Amino acid sequence: MTDIDIPFTYLIYGTGAIGTLVGGRLGASGCRSTFLVRPRHYDAIMQNGVHVDGMYPNTRIQAPDLVTSAIDAFDDRKIDVVVLAVKSFATQDAISDLQHALEVTGHKQPAILCLQNGVDNETELKAAFGAQNVISGTVGTAVSLTKPGHAKVDKARGIGIAKGAKQASRVADLLTISGFNIKLYESAAAMKWSKLLTNLLGNATCAITDLPADEVFAHKGLYSLEIRALKETLAVMRRLGISVVNVPGTPVKALTTAIKWLPSGAFQNYLGNSVAKGRGGKLPSFHMDLINGKPQTEVGWLNGAVATHGEEVGVRTPVNAGLTRILEGIVAGEIGWDVYRKQPDKLSQELLGK
Repeated sequence: MTDIDIPFTYLIYGTGAIGTLVGGRLGASGCRSTFLVRPRHYDAIMQNGVHVDGMYPNTRIQAPDLVTSAIDAFDDRKIDVVVLAVKSFATQDAISDLQHALEVTGHKQPAILCLQNGVDNETELKAAFGAQNVISGTVGTAVSLTKPGHAKVDKARGIGIAKGAKQASRVADLLTISGFNIKLYESAAAMKWSKLLTNLLGNATCAITDLPADEVFAHKGLYSLEIRALKETLAVMRRLGISVVNVPGTPVKALTTAIKWLPSGAFQNYLGNSVAKGRGGKLPSFHMDLINGKPQTEVGWLNGAVATHGEEVGVRTPVNAGLTRILEGIVAGEIGWDVYRKQPDKLSQELLGK
């Protein structure tokens, strides 16, 4: 593959698991990928390279192109696409950083491929960079970062890309060439909200109670919380006029049909096993953040987004609002984790009102 075949240069903004995965595969497939890395990780990644394991073929970029600031990237390179893969709570900082770098360097506005979880990041990005320049995406593949620059694919599923934005089709083609299963969507909202449904499963409840997914779904009260959270989300989606669609590798429509029509206990074991296996054995993101003592959490952009949009359209969402309140309180140190840790009855009784 020649440079003529690959006209785009990518800036990977956020080199966690998803950024390393996508940038590593693009770079190994012949695309020009520049990784924006934290200064403390620069030497280690430069020495060891960028690796993606567990996806055939395994990937290694021995001499990756690294920068430690957006200004450095835009000053010395023609960046066509920024792959935004930071946590949702860092979106506004990323926007300010990119705007400043573009202004200082005079670089032409690149496309922004948003691969973040949550349903509101694109709204902020479009306001900052123009709707035509923002490509909405979602990553279904379960991937973890074993160390800086080294991503491990736990379960390969694919990437969703919404149509409509300038360069969306070309970006989708190049991701396909890079080995990803790509699915195109007419509606960005349907894609992002449907992915949100999967992000909610066994996430906040696992973190708050410090229990693995199989134990959460085996507990009658916590399982009821999980189903209530999903039903609240579906009610908000209906009020907003947003359809449920399957996301790459995940039959979301079958899940929501089962929730709507089957007795909740009919698929309790199946759902618990599916969530646990679907993550490839790794802990959910909120749980890992708490264990690792992270000072921030994305719960406000996931469960919290359901509660916020529900309030806007007149749909009650007490379970999503409660999970958000409690987990944010634990992360902020306002609520002791021991209040709920290993106490599933307390959490379920508090939020179910029983």
